[in-house]
Amino acid sequence: MLAKWFEEYRKVSKETRLISQLAMFLFSIFTILSLYDIAHFFYFNPSALNRFFEINLLFPAVIFQSVILIIFAARFVLLLFKSKKAFAFNQVFWLIGFTLLISYWCISRPVPGPFVIYSTFGDSIFRHASRIFDGLGMWYLILSPLHKIITIIVAIIKSK
Repeated sequence: MLAKWFEEYRKVSKETRLISQLAMFLFSIFTILSLYDIAHFFYFNPSALNRFFEINLLFPAVIFQSVILIIFAARFVLLLFKSKKAFAFNQVFWLIGFTLLISYWCISRPVPGPFVIYSTFGDSIFRHASRIFDGLGMWYLILSPLHKIITIIVAIIKSK
């Protein structure tokens, strides 16, 4: 029963593989661009490089973005293969990447201060990340689990 369901889940996932590949590619590119923005800032402000570890949560942001880049790029590559082993690794990397993104979002949440409701500029969702990374990251956090849930439901229905 479980083997039949897993095979059906793999077939349904294969049908939406192109969308997942596009998402992984875009996320990897925008993560590179976000890291490039940080490197660009320090390249043109070498005096600020001395404060790299002192800037609030900059070092963890660089680490999170680097690991997220590696995980999402690995998922993109794994989506090119059609074997069961690559599919299983892809599912594990999805869980790791999703958990990392949620963790990064949790440490990026600002501490509420006085007069926050009067602010005209919203805080970034992910600290020390580009706005495109912010937007794509939040869309991924919303749509990816929804995609997994729908895929699981369709696989359960088709396997019966």
